[in-house]
Amino acid sequence: MEVTDLIGETGTFQNLMLVVSMYRGVMLAINNLGASFLFPPVGHWCSRHPAHINRTIQQWKELAIPRGYSGMSEYESCWMYAMSDDGAVVNESLVRCQEWEYDHSEFWPSGTEKVNDHA
Repeated sequence: MEVTDLIGETGTFQNLMLVVSMYRGVMLAINNLGASFLFPPVGHWCSRHPAHINRTIQQWKELAIPRGYSGMSEYESCWMYAMSDDGAVVNESLVRCQEWEYDHSEFWPSGTEKVNDHA
């Protein structure tokens, strides 16, 4: 005796439940994975001072953005050296960024950038 002899063959109700379960699974996956595509981790750094707007990003980082913890090769993403109104580095003291620039080499404006710009 098999299990199907006891419970019966697949019918309309079972097929309907299968389709509903599959639909629910797809919607759950979209909900859980959507943020990964809308808000990817994007490289960012303090935006350029108006006096340095014509510098390349690499020149700006070398001038105004400190290296990460223990002098690692990564630049800080939320700190920069203090600058005077004319754009000269005042001293080695650090100040928090007020605005950011984002790395667009991989992602063009993502949700991360849009949310931070309006915060």
